[in-house]
Amino acid sequence: MLVVTTSQIPGYRTEAVLGEVVGAGHLFLRMIDQTLTDAVHRCREEATKSMWQQATQRGANAVIGYQVSVQLSERALIGLAVGTAVSVTPLAEGEDGATPQSIEDAKQPQPMQGPAQQQFGPPPGYPVPNPQGWGPGGYPPPGGFGYPR
Repeated sequence: MLVVTTSQIPGYRTEAVLGEVVGAGHLFLRMIDQTLTDAVHRCREEATKSMWQQATQRGANAVIGYQVSVQLSERALIGLAVGTAVSVTPLAEGEDGATPQSIEDAKQPQPMQGPAQQQFGPPPGYPVPNPQGWGPGGYPPPGGFGYPR
């Protein structure tokens, strides 16, 4: 699934807008070997994963307009991720507006989306940068939340 901060994804045609998706995360702070920076990253990750799961349940294969914020309270971090779930189709080679990424994606079979998808994240056997499917430090892999290139 692609998750971008922009209102469009270059090289992809938006087929359907499936509505706003919101993910929340919270993390109670403890004074054991956890820096505030690590806690913020984990809270952002939890909120974004929650939003991603909601989008997948709606049948989306992308989220546009992604925003995430983390607030620090007295004893906890509270994260909120917001975006618009959409269904997009990659533009193939020769189509107006196609990009190298969309051309490659158009050649690949599209993974199943929606409630029938039993797992969160990439299809079975797809290489991921770490066990959580995220890049170093809890951030998404380079290029967004799309599968690593």
